[in-house]
Amino acid sequence: MAGTDLLERAVFEAAISDQASGPARAVTQAFANMAAGAEKVARAQEELVTSSSRGADALRRRYLDEEKLAAKSEQAQRKLAAVIRDVDKARREEGLAEADAAAITARATAEAEKAIRVAQERIARENAQMRALQQASAAAEAATRSEADLSRARSEALAGIVSQTKALGDLRARYDPLFAAQRQHLAALRDISELEKAGTLTTERAAAIRARLVASYREEKEELVSLAALDRQRDTALREQARAAEEAAQALQRVVTSAANYGQALGNLRARYDPLYAAQRQHRQAMQEVATLEKAGALTAEQAAASRARLGAALRTAQQEASGLAAIERQQAQASAEAKRASDQQGAALDQLRGRYSPLFAAAQQYRQELKLLADAEKAGAIAAADAAQLRSQVKSGFADQV
Repeated sequence: MAGTDLLERAVFEAAISDQASGPARAVTQAFANMAAGAEKVARAQEELVTSSSRGADALRRRYLDEEKLAAKSEQAQRKLAAVIRDVDKARREEGLAEADAAAITARATAEAEKAIRVAQERIARENAQMRALQQASAAAEAATRSEADLSRARSEALAGIVSQTKALGDLRARYDPLFAAQRQHLAALRDISELEKAGTLTTERAAAIRARLVASYREEKEELVSLAALDRQRDTALREQARAAEEAAQALQRVVTSAANYGQALGNLRARYDPLYAAQRQHRQAMQEVATLEKAGALTAEQAAASRARLGAALRTAQQEASGLAAIERQQAQASAEAKRASDQQGAALDQLRGRYSPLFAAAQQYRQELKLLADAEKAGAIAAADAAQLRSQVKSGFADQV
């Protein structure tokens, strides 16, 4: 009974909490299935008990029939003894012939033996049936004991599940305010029902208290539902932030990948026009391949060392060749710079010569220099924009007068 009460209470609590909790439906269904299983076990036990009772009644009837058969056999033996005594008495008193007495005795003996034999055969059949019934009764008792053990194990398992469910409910109540409020509300309603049943509270008083509890629970539930909605909104915002952060990380990874690809492409382009860089890059790749082959056992230490030596010699050769090309390029660049300087000097000399013999060219050259000086001074903040504009106007007027 205690296990059934606990089961009903757990099912009732799960059914109530099912209004706000999805997992409670699974708990409710599990307990309902266990309750149905417990009822099936109880019915099977009742059927076994009934079958055992019927077997016991049949055994009692067989014992009674056996006693009756034994009594009939004993009666037949007594009857035979009486017949024998009567025959002996008649032979002594009436002078019955020996042959007739023997015949009468033989017939009586045969009839008695037949009756005894029939009784014995019936007793043997009844004994066989009784042994079969005893075996069936023993099997039924063993099955009953097995079912009892199974029922006890199921009851213990049910008690364990109920205990675990209570522990899970306590844990959930710590982190689910709505569930805790529902649980407290149900406990208060049960207490009121018990007090009303015991007569401590009247029906009207209990109804009034229940109404207040229901109103208070509804207010608390509305508040908790609002808080739960806010929590869901916050969780949604956090998930969106996490998704945005993940997208940003993916974008950053794409940027990094693009930068790596750009660096690789830039390195390839540089290798096309920088022989020394190309040689150094090829040397690093070859050294990595040699190290990989040596680690995998494809090359011995001596072979790897020889390969590294050859690669080092090839790199030094490439460096020397690149150094020679660089020296040639430096000489070419120096010659080009010297040629440019000579050209610039020649141009300046020509400008001076033209300025000496061409007053207009000299005025234009001076005009450009003054405008450049004004622009540099304005850019450096030495003069204001208005002053610079006024000075440009004066320079233009002076140049126009010269022209």
